[in-house]
Amino acid sequence: MKVKIFSPDWGHTWLDIYPKLLKERGHEVVEDNPDVVLNMWASPDALKLYPDARHIMFLRRYELFSFDWPKYDWNKIECLILVNDWIKKVVDEVFKREGIKTKTMVIYNAVDTSKWTYRERGHGKKIGMACHVHPKKNLPLALQILAALPDDYELHIAGKMQEQFTFHYIDNLARSIKRRVFIYDHIEHSLMDKWWEDKNYCLSTSISEGCPNNVLEAMAKGIKPIVHNWPVAEEQFRGFVFNEVDEAVQGIDSTLENLRHVEYEWPIDGDYNSALYHQTVNDNFSLDNYRRVLDVIDSPRT
Repeated sequence: MKVKIFSPDWGHTWLDIYPKLLKERGHEVVEDNPDVVLNMWASPDALKLYPDARHIMFLRRYELFSFDWPKYDWNKIECLILVNDWIKKVVDEVFKREGIKTKTMVIYNAVDTSKWTYRERGHGKKIGMACHVHPKKNLPLALQILAALPDDYELHIAGKMQEQFTFHYIDNLARSIKRRVFIYDHIEHSLMDKWWEDKNYCLSTSISEGCPNNVLEAMAKGIKPIVHNWPVAEEQFRGFVFNEVDEAVQGIDSTLENLRHVEYEWPIDGDYNSALYHQTVNDNFSLDNYRRVLDVIDSPRT
């Protein structure tokens, strides 16, 4: 079977992994005249370029609220793959309302743990965030968490500057609270293993995510995740999710006094357990998830 992988070249890991897995199954990865198009983002362009092919399409969080439903010929899309259950719920509601019959299913993102340097780690003073500087990443919350920690903690942010007001907010507040904040701009994905190496925590303060590879990659290295409770975050990162600033601070430094210890269903454990973080990725976000996508390609045409 001839398969076209349709994706913008943004340095995502799947650009290397999917061709390898497809060839292992005996498929040919092609640029033209495909039998199947695997569209990594919900773009209608591939439908126009390859009208006679079968189409398997991802819809990730990024496209969800800018999605122009009428642009798509849903009769040509065999399956729409979502990366979390909340997104599937939103899409299924729209499909029901619009009478769209395309199959939907949830498959989480995946990480090749062999590409990330794992070692036993522990508590320290360096907090890492791999995210663009943009309001949806909720960086003001990250600064509030930093402000609640002792002065010697550092916040390191690797990500493209997409919105200047957020940058100026961070710059101003960091100086006001006399905290060390480092913004690195975009770092190539191939260099991120090295960038994460001296970090102790992976902080994600987003208000919305799909299945964030930045957190998975840090966990694969044995780095402790501290994840804000965006919709269904607890399904992917149960035990590592926080609702309030004090919970995040407790997950980073449980020795601090005057913390309001909040009890709820998924408390962040103050202990540090690199093996657990690494094993969570192996159990739930391994390359078997990508193989499930290949199972969809290999299934009979419906």
